[in-house]
Amino acid sequence: MANKDIFCNVPWFHLHLNHDGGFGLCCVQQRDPQPNPYNIHTHSIAEWYQGTVMTRYRQQMLGDTPMSVCTGCYKDEEFDNESYRLSQNWRSVIFTKQAFADSFEQSPHKDIFKEDGAYTGMPLDMHIDMGNECNLACKFCHPEFSSQIASKYKQWGIYDQDTVLRRNWMTDDLVWNKFLNELLTIEHLQSVHFMGGEPTLSPRLEQFFDFFIANNKTDFAVSFVTNGTRYRPNLIEKMSKFKRVDLDISIESILDNNYYMRQGLDKELFTKNVKLYLSHQSENFNVCLKPVISALTAPTFPELIEFFLDNNINMESNICWDPAYLQVAVIPWQIRQSYFAKFERVLAKLKNIVGDTNTDMVRSRTAEKQHLNLYSELDTVYKMLQAPEPDNVDDLRKQLVYWLDKWDRDLGLDARDHYPEWTDFLTEYDYKKV
Repeated sequence: MANKDIFCNVPWFHLHLNHDGGFGLCCVQQRDPQPNPYNIHTHSIAEWYQGTVMTRYRQQMLGDTPMSVCTGCYKDEEFDNESYRLSQNWRSVIFTKQAFADSFEQSPHKDIFKEDGAYTGMPLDMHIDMGNECNLACKFCHPEFSSQIASKYKQWGIYDQDTVLRRNWMTDDLVWNKFLNELLTIEHLQSVHFMGGEPTLSPRLEQFFDFFIANNKTDFAVSFVTNGTRYRPNLIEKMSKFKRVDLDISIESILDNNYYMRQGLDKELFTKNVKLYLSHQSENFNVCLKPVISALTAPTFPELIEFFLDNNINMESNICWDPAYLQVAVIPWQIRQSYFAKFERVLAKLKNIVGDTNTDMVRSRTAEKQHLNLYSELDTVYKMLQAPEPDNVDDLRKQLVYWLDKWDRDLGLDARDHYPEWTDFLTEYDYKKV
C-alpha cells in the first residue's frame, strides 16, 4: 500500500523540461543528488519517460522513504498549503489528506501504479522551460531563470564564463523540431505549460502555436507565465484556438514594493498590460495572477488578497524555499507580530463569505472556489508568519541583508522605503553601511 505522506502521481503523468534541455520530474522538484544523464539533446521524451531515472522515481513514490527531490511539497504541506503533490493526486481521484487508503484503491489509475516502476505510457502534461532570457531581475529569482541576473553575476565576478549567461535548449533547430514532432505523436496530450525567463521574448512560443494549429492538433490546453512587460495580441489570438488557455501573470504586491521586488518592472506598463490580459477572460480563457510567497511578499500579502477579492481576480501562489534566506520565518519575530492584525482582519472578511465550508482541496480557478482559495492562501501565509525561526536564522538574516544591499546599491533602491518597520533590523545587519 502506498504511503499517503509520500505518494504522488506525477511520475506517471507529468514531464518537466529544464532550460538546458535536461529532463526532470516536475516544476517544484528540488535538485536530485543522484546523476541524471537524460537530456532532450541526446534522448527522446519516450526514452526519458521509460528510462531508469523515471522508473526509480515511480518506485520511490510507492515506498515509505521521503524523497529529497520532493521537499518543496513537504514544506508546503507543513503549513496546510495545497502542494503540487496534493493537487496532482486529486486528478487521480486520490484524496490524500481526507481518505487516502480508500481513494487510492478506487483510483481509476491504480492499475498503472506498479511497485516495480515499469510504465510504457507517455506524459500527458508538459512543463517546458524556454531558457533564461528575461528582461527583469526579480529579487527571489535565479540566474538560470533570468539572463539579467546572470549578467549581473558575471559583472560582480560571481560568474566567470559567458556560457552561463544564456541557457536555452531551444536554440538548436534540430532539437526543437524533434521535440515538436514527438509531442505531435502523443495521442492523449492534455496540457503544455511554458515558463522562462520571459516566454513572450522567445519566437519559439508563437512557433509552437503555429505548428500545432497547422497540424490540426489543438485539443489540449496551453498556458504560460509572463512578467507582464509585454502584451502580445497575436499570441492571444493563436492561443485561443486551443482547448483551454491559462495565462499566469506574476505579481508580488498591489503596493509599490512590487516594483522593488520585480526589479526593472515599469508600474504604468505593467498595470496597463494586466488590464489588457484580463479583458480576454472567458469560460475557456483564464487569467491568473501569481505571487511568490517570501519574506518580501508576506508583509503586504493581505492587501494583495483583498485587492483580488474586491476585483474578482483569480490567484495562485508559489512558496519561495530557495533561496532559503527569503523564507518568511527569517523576518524577526517582533516585526512579524506587527503584521498579524491585518492578516486577521482580511481572514475574518473572507471567513464571513466562505462560512464553514471545508477549505481542503480548494486550489481551483473556477469562480465558485475563488473565495475559498483566497482564504486558504492567506491562512497559509499567516501560519508561516507564526512559524519558529530556523536554527540558522542569524546566518540567513545576514544573507538576506547582504543580497538586498548588493542589489539596492547597484540599482539605486532602498528597502527602507518599502519596509520602514525593518529599519532597525536592516541597520543591525549593516544594510547600506557607509
